[in-house]
Amino acid sequence: LPENLMKSYCAVFLECPDDHARNRYRMNLNLEIIQKTGAETILIQPEGSSRLARLLYLIHFGDWVSLYLAKANNIDPTPVQVIDFLKSELSRT
Repeated sequence: LPENLMKSYCAVFLECPDDHARNRYRMNLNLEIIQKTGAETILIQPEGSSRLARLLYLIHFGDWVSLYLAKANNIDPTPVQVIDFLKSELSRT
């Protein structure tokens, strides 16, 4: 994307203390690259005292963001063709 458009974007990173060190390294590199384009970046860190609680926190957060963005852009968030395809393929075995 052209640089002037990147300034109107925001990249949201979901970071967890349970992330593998190599994944954290990759995420930090991507964060750096995106920040250099002028796009805003937001780092979300989950709450919770267990790994499962933190995982569910991030899933819940991601679901709400997806729903909000769909509604803000007048998109029906309920049909998910990729999920429908996966279900269809998995049911065949």
